[in-house]
Amino acid sequence: MKGRRSVLRESGFASDRKPQNSLDFQPASLGQRCPQDCPQPEDAMGAPISIGEVARLIGYSEWSVRQTLMPRGLPYFRSGRGKLIFFTNQIVGWIKDQQKGVL
Repeated sequence: MKGRRSVLRESGFASDRKPQNSLDFQPASLGQRCPQDCPQPEDAMGAPISIGEVARLIGYSEWSVRQTLMPRGLPYFRSGRGKLIFFTNQIVGWIKDQQKGVL
């Protein structure tokens, strides 16, 4: 055993090794640093709302939203169960485009 230690010392390795930082990565530097700065998908479309909330937002009845505005291009999403889902920012953007005359 004594001969082995002398071999280790001759090769330049210390008997009390310290962990090596091969690429100098620190645990805090991995991953996203500021996830709050990354846009969230919900932010772009706005909060999901129901057809009743859309009707109140626009000032129409639910029937008018279904029969008049949806065929004219009011953006909506139909869930797997058939429920209509609207997103606030999309509705407001569509109304602004309609006021400008953009189809």
